[in-house]
Amino acid sequence: MSDWTQLNMKNLSLDVPDDFSHQIYDDNRLIVRDPSATMLVEFQLFNTNSAKTEPAGTAGKKRTPPSPKQVRATLQQWNKKLNSARMLEHPHDVPGTNHLTYTAQGEQRLGTFAGILQKIRVQRSATSWRFWAVCADQSTLLAAAHGPRTAMNSFQKTLDRIIRSVRLSGTAQFKKPFIQSVVELARQRLPAESLAVVDSETLSVGGMRIRVSPLHQAYVDQPEGLEENVRQFFDDLLVENSSDPASTEGWQAARDSVFPLLLPVALADIHPRDIVREDWLNQLAIVYRMRDIATLITHDACKNWGITPEQLHKHAISNLVRQTRELSMTGGNSGNYSMFSFPRDEAMNSARLLLPLVQRHLRPHLGKTFYMAIPDRDSLLAFSAEDDATLNWLRHQVELRFAAAAHPLSDKLFLITPDGVVGDYAPAQPESEMPQ
Repeated sequence: MSDWTQLNMKNLSLDVPDDFSHQIYDDNRLIVRDPSATMLVEFQLFNTNSAKTEPAGTAGKKRTPPSPKQVRATLQQWNKKLNSARMLEHPHDVPGTNHLTYTAQGEQRLGTFAGILQKIRVQRSATSWRFWAVCADQSTLLAAAHGPRTAMNSFQKTLDRIIRSVRLSGTAQFKKPFIQSVVELARQRLPAESLAVVDSETLSVGGMRIRVSPLHQAYVDQPEGLEENVRQFFDDLLVENSSDPASTEGWQAARDSVFPLLLPVALADIHPRDIVREDWLNQLAIVYRMRDIATLITHDACKNWGITPEQLHKHAISNLVRQTRELSMTGGNSGNYSMFSFPRDEAMNSARLLLPLVQRHLRPHLGKTFYMAIPDRDSLLAFSAEDDATLNWLRHQVELRFAAAAHPLSDKLFLITPDGVVGDYAPAQPESEMPQ
């Protein structure tokens, strides 16, 4: 069902598939049926904050949006009025909706609602049901879907899309923050305690700030794809999927395709697998992946290959050196500083900081001691500055790029010396303007 139609009632609009039938009643009630009429969805809109019930002296004042706790409690209260029903789950939030929405499902043989809920006519023959409460400041939409279990399972995605399209008008539009929907979906994949909201565009993931702007744009373009986009977003962030490198090919075939990768320790700590890792500098960890498989190599994979983590590291570095020899860095002098970088962004650029080969190539241009930065996974910056003010300005540029990165790594600088790489934990100075 690729074609959908928008249905409009007083203070309510929603989308339904073109081949679904519907009937609108004068009492703010809507009934929708699937093409075979095996499943019925009934919507009833209630005014929960009318002028009659509004407390004296509050007319015209700014209304308070319903809280998640209130919406969940409302749905639980409705469920208690259901007779002869076996609950299969507790009421939970529906992500990606235009208003705070909670749902519950279960099985029912007989029974009807009491009181105000008698307006929702539960079919006595229905064996499965789902209920939704969609709440705004003045209106509550009660929705009930009934039908055989097979039909309910078949139309689950369709029902979810219908509910996500609901818009209640004639009220203050207290839309659930997008960032809240992202957190709720992310907690299905990551430990709940590892996620927190920083602001409307930023999450704390394992203590690391991650911007979700790309997710919001994808949601605007395709709202129904939110769950899949969130899954892909966090899989990319953690370099994770369901593939097992060791089950794809043996070590003799895989040995030339393993490469090192840098990952923030905060993300490595919450990775769902027992990955091979070595904690390094500036709160980064060295991890490993296959060239064509977007998943990190685990200790089990090494065991199945019959190699040690030390052997894995040796081959990964060797492979990265081989791929780096033919690359060149671009840049030069720009007033008070000199800077070089790889012209093409790719996921292995940041890991090239590990290579003495790259450091030797840069010394004739930047001196014996210089700095490197890897604000995101795809880039490596190498530079030297003539004075502290210029260095502080460059440090601030790295912080800005780190804050805007889709796959941030570190906002710190790495000091490159003849003896090796030194981590930099010094805070950035307040200068943000380019020195003259």
